[in-house]
Amino acid sequence: MEGKRLVSVDLGSSKVVSVFGIPENGGIKIEGYSPKIESKGIDSGIIQNIEKVSNSLKESVEEAFRLKGDVPKKKTPLLLTISGNYIESEIVKGFVPVKDADGEIQENDRIRVIETAMQRANISEKSIIYVHPNEYTVDDQKGIKEPVGMIGTKLEVEAFILKARKNILNTLRKVVTKTNFEIENFIFSPIASSYAVLEEEETNQGVALFDIGMGTIDVAIWNKGALIYADSFAWGGKLILNDLIRGLRITSKKAKELLESYSEFLYENENKEIEVEGIGERPSKKIKISVIKEIIFARVEEMFERVKWYVDKIMEIEKLPAGVVLVGGIARLKGITEIAEQIFNAPCIVGKPKNFKGLSTDIILDPSYTSALGALRVGHMLRSESYGTFSSKTKGTSFFISMLRKIKNFIENF
Repeated sequence: MEGKRLVSVDLGSSKVVSVFGIPENGGIKIEGYSPKIESKGIDSGIIQNIEKVSNSLKESVEEAFRLKGDVPKKKTPLLLTISGNYIESEIVKGFVPVKDADGEIQENDRIRVIETAMQRANISEKSIIYVHPNEYTVDDQKGIKEPVGMIGTKLEVEAFILKARKNILNTLRKVVTKTNFEIENFIFSPIASSYAVLEEEETNQGVALFDIGMGTIDVAIWNKGALIYADSFAWGGKLILNDLIRGLRITSKKAKELLESYSEFLYENENKEIEVEGIGERPSKKIKISVIKEIIFARVEEMFERVKWYVDKIMEIEKLPAGVVLVGGIARLKGITEIAEQIFNAPCIVGKPKNFKGLSTDIILDPSYTSALGALRVGHMLRSESYGTFSSKTKGTSFFISMLRKIKNFIENF
């Protein structure tokens, strides 16, 4: 599949970004990307207006191709990153007897055991969108990453399974169909971002990735190479905007401007005043930088504390040696890593894409593009011969079984 173009779209609550590129020499060469297009008709991952969302998505993809002097073709397949509370995770175990007379585990045994785990998942009104085999057990030997070739009588797998409500996915398909493009794959945003910025050492030691947008905070926790937790919370930059609007009594437009320019005046004299226009015909007024900082910092702290309360039930973040990695548009706020370190009692950095070619500095330094870039990498692996091919019309589990036929490569190439 070397050289075949991949196109991804990160459909956020505030902005839509599109990126496309081709696999090249083990990496991905970026050919084009869109500026941030204002997202309309979607809130916290839920479609509010199909027509508006379709128009935003179409504009974003066309802008990305325009950068290369190209035009997207009809039926262009899109890798669509998604987030929202309609996505659920479940860790499921599957068991199968080894068929070989000599007890040697074959590739087909691995496929069968993963299929068994998937069949045990609760998918009522849901579709499976991602499967990650965390570990295998051969008889009483646990913690195995590569079971093929081992000798035993029984093979077990612990699989992390992500599911999404069918009605939401079908609505998203309708959105894309109206643009004359097609869905190639749905990819959960923090999973995509993980493949863009995390290194194998981080996932092995233990790391928490937070993808923070305007509408959601999406979380993926990795430990010992396993995906142990993933979730989406309807908290994000819009909560900060609401606080600025109410606390400062300013327009939503001005609140967005203050949030976007916040990093520029973070380290200025806190007593400096910024003049902002009033609502409607009300007179303008001056607001101290210290007041703006206080409102933003207070809300960021609260959001992190909320996330910590949920995540610590699964894994205490302070016990993860690699700490926290932040991506997403809100991760651009200067000072946010210091807040995260204080709340989670763990080291924190803003993630940067790795092993992508042809990137401009703008994309590398802007965490808003992380999810779209990671989706290209996941999409390439899913297209490869090791994973079979995916059609958005595929039913049942056949896609996932073909996808996992040589899952060893998927794990080793993470």
